[in-house]
Amino acid sequence: MFDLPSPFLQGIRIDESEAMSYLVLARKWRPAKFEDIVGQGFVTKTLQNAITSGRVAHAFLFTGARGVGKTSMARILAKSLNCENGPTVSPCNECENCKEITAGNCIDVLEIDGASNRGIDEVRELRENIKYFPSKSRNKIYIIDEVHMLTKEAFNALLKTLEEPPAHAVFIFATTEPHKIPITILSRCQRFDFKKISLKDICAHLKFILGKEGVKLSDASILQVAKAANGSMRDSQSILDQIISFGGANISDEDVNNILGVIDRSIIYSLVKAVLQKDAGMAFQVINNIYNYGYDINQFCFNILETFRDIIAFKVSKDPKELLDLSDGELSEIEGFAKDIDVNELLLIFNILYKAEEDITKSLTPKMILEMSVMKMINRFPVMPLAALMKKISLLEKRLPRNSGNVIDMANYPPKTVKSGGEKRPVSIAPPAPRAGASTKDFLEFLKDKSILIYSHVESLKAFDVKGDEIIITPTNSYTTEYFESSEIQSDLKQFAHDFFRRNFQILIKKVEKKGENSLYSNNGRKSNASKSSQRMERVLKGEGMDPVFSQVKELFEGEIIDFKYL
Repeated sequence: MFDLPSPFLQGIRIDESEAMSYLVLARKWRPAKFEDIVGQGFVTKTLQNAITSGRVAHAFLFTGARGVGKTSMARILAKSLNCENGPTVSPCNECENCKEITAGNCIDVLEIDGASNRGIDEVRELRENIKYFPSKSRNKIYIIDEVHMLTKEAFNALLKTLEEPPAHAVFIFATTEPHKIPITILSRCQRFDFKKISLKDICAHLKFILGKEGVKLSDASILQVAKAANGSMRDSQSILDQIISFGGANISDEDVNNILGVIDRSIIYSLVKAVLQKDAGMAFQVINNIYNYGYDINQFCFNILETFRDIIAFKVSKDPKELLDLSDGELSEIEGFAKDIDVNELLLIFNILYKAEEDITKSLTPKMILEMSVMKMINRFPVMPLAALMKKISLLEKRLPRNSGNVIDMANYPPKTVKSGGEKRPVSIAPPAPRAGASTKDFLEFLKDKSILIYSHVESLKAFDVKGDEIIITPTNSYTTEYFESSEIQSDLKQFAHDFFRRNFQILIKKVEKKGENSLYSNNGRKSNASKSSQRMERVLKGEGMDPVFSQVKELFEGEIIDFKYL
């Protein structure tokens, strides 16, 4: 699964006569030359070029997280400068200087812990000693680890030496917190930022070490160790040491999970599957098992969140194998999850889970928070893509009346001017001649174009007719009766009829008989009895007897009635 870098780490050679006690993997396989440093190609290449061209600075600052190779790089740089065959980009590791630097006992290369030698007195002593030439090497090199721990006074004392250092002096500072170093010091150093080592590089390095140590570990377990190290090579080697101590030469995936305290991927995928398939019972069972086994709920929630991130990444990526740090088996599982679900729905799930993780960290009942959040995810509604939503809104706009804003008040007819498109235009004082031969059916087509809202209510009527100077409306129920009794609706309807037939109209509404009444409200505006309300609610939830406009919106957006109430 993982390709080994080439050339790769050869390790530090340990004399068998001296190796009486066990040497941990982090020390045994510590990089011995530039090519051995994993995941810091930019830093390595720059330093090698500086040595080759003879442009080596007098002060370096190596920054980055723990275990990414800062101190190892400092030692290799020291060996490159002081090797008996150097300066060279390939220190021999055989000469006396190289061996002493590797062992940490070279008198011309001093490694100082900034945390325990942080005061002004220690820096003054350093200043006194630095003016003397090296005993047997080309350069006197000072490697100060965790340099940010020095006091303000110590930095000030060091500043003068950095401004005018002796020709034979080289400083190499290392820190995990460069923001704590005074800008006056930073400006006098060449800074190199070490990045966290990728999972791929850590896995390849661990696989190499396991091969040399004669230990068998699956790719999935190697990946778990690399993830637990969080970008630190030293941490990954320390974890591997612990695993080998526990399991010996043959270690199972279950052993690795138990040592690391991580949850088996199959359990995580079980909950993901339950969420995607909307299986609440299965989801609750998985969470209950996790809780009973004593796993950390917050960590489990993060694992689920991480998995949904991987599913989203798999759907949007052209080459998911490069984007996701997963084993082949895990990639297959993710592919299966991503197959039948939309990205927008996955984003909805992710947002719910992200909020849940935040709440869990502050809650005294994390299990309950996770359970209820999972229920929200399971009871999610399909999310309509934005493009489809805009298309449907555009279609709805086309159905809306185009001239509903230009209704003329019949009481003041004929007006001298009417507004059209924001501008005033003159109109004829005399009303137009009546239209002959027009029918009610023709008028309905005209009304549909003018006001889809009124037309939708007309469609729901028991009968609608135009006779003489009357528009006769026969409602189906009291709801449509109340709608057409509205003075605004009657004014609009009479105006549309006038525009079409070119004459004035009155509206006649035939009252609905009380028998078979199915409105939630009676004629006096008060609520009907509880049984009628219940029947009405039941009918609406089934999609019967609803407002015709709402019915069209429901059909257009492929909606589902969850609940309703009258305002």
